[in-house]
Order: sequence, then C-alpha cells, then structure tokens
Amino acid sequence: FALHVLVLPAIIVLLLGAHFLMVRRQGISRPL
Repeated sequence: FALHVLVLPAIIVLLLGAHFLMVRRQGISRPL
C-alpha cells in the first residue's frame, strides 16, 4: 500500500509535467 501511495503521485506529476511541456511546445491556443 505504501509503495502504491508513493508511486501513484509520482506518475501523476510526471504525466502533468510531460503534458505541460507538450502544450508549451505546440501552443496553448491548440485544443487538446
């Protein structure tokens, strides 16, 4: 359980970070 609690937020942060970088590169005006 502890491992899941530690890994899940890390994955979410990585996904949000990658998505943010992609949005910055493509342009915010572009719809998802």
